[in-house]
Amino acid sequence: MSFGIGLGLAPLTNSATSTVPVHEVGIASSLLALVRNIAGAFGTAIFATILSNSITSSLLSVQKYSVVNTTDPGIITQYMSLMAAKANISAYVTVFNVAMVIMILGAFSAIFVKHNPSVHEKGEKQLIDVESI
Repeated sequence: MSFGIGLGLAPLTNSATSTVPVHEVGIASSLLALVRNIAGAFGTAIFATILSNSITSSLLSVQKYSVVNTTDPGIITQYMSLMAAKANISAYVTVFNVAMVIMILGAFSAIFVKHNPSVHEKGEKQLIDVESI
């Protein structure tokens, strides 16, 4: 995860700050950080909710159709731990499938993003107003 963030964060920040005038770079940078933090919080909450609901639903469905014909507490304990492991694996598969769909939709929509040339590409000179700093 940190490898992907490291590769993506610097170009994203560069893109966000190079398309605005110099006197608005701080605003663009702080707005990017704000959106990144809010999106991270929402993403964590959404995926934690999906994970929790998926574990609960998987445990209930396995329990509904399961019959254990033994009274040995060791076998029952082993069965319960296997049932919980299966529910966890199924829940994580669900979370990663949802994340994959979101990522594919994001990659597909990125194709249609209009290129906005930066101030440097336009060849315009930016003057810094010393009094406004």
